Amino acid sequence: MPSADELLGPIAATTLTRSIQDVMPEARLHELPRAAASLDGLALRERADLLRDALLTDLPGDYQALAHVIRQARDHSADFSGWLIWPVTGAVATRAVQEGTEPAFTDAMALLAELTGRLTSEFSLRTLLRHDLPRGLEIITG
Repeated sequence: MPSADELLGPIAATTLTRSIQDVMPEARLHELPRAAASLDGLALRERADLLRDALLTDLPGDYQALAHVIRQARDHSADFSGWLIWPVTGAVATRAVQEGTEPAFTDAMALLAELTGRLTSEFSLRTLLRHDLPRGLEIITG
């Protein structure tokens, strides 16, 4: 069985940071590089949460701003896939729930569906379903 390092280790974290920096060259990313260097000794879920939180800190603003950056990274980097998607989808779901609007929720559901082919969005989908189960199920079954 692969270790946490092999799944969501420094390579994935550095790739995530580079993918975001490539589509936002003017941005000063501080937390993502710091998180990438702080993964030792953390379990897989802890790593995903650390990188999710770093992404949310480095990309302040509303849900739409975050979603725009994520879609750009997805469209411009073939490496934007695999285990680094877990913290990305976590950030998408978290920011949508924090915003608390129907458009953010609906778009987050769509964005998770768009990213699922790169790695399951299962854990992040749960965040959205806990927030608004009837709306989530309506979108999924529609």
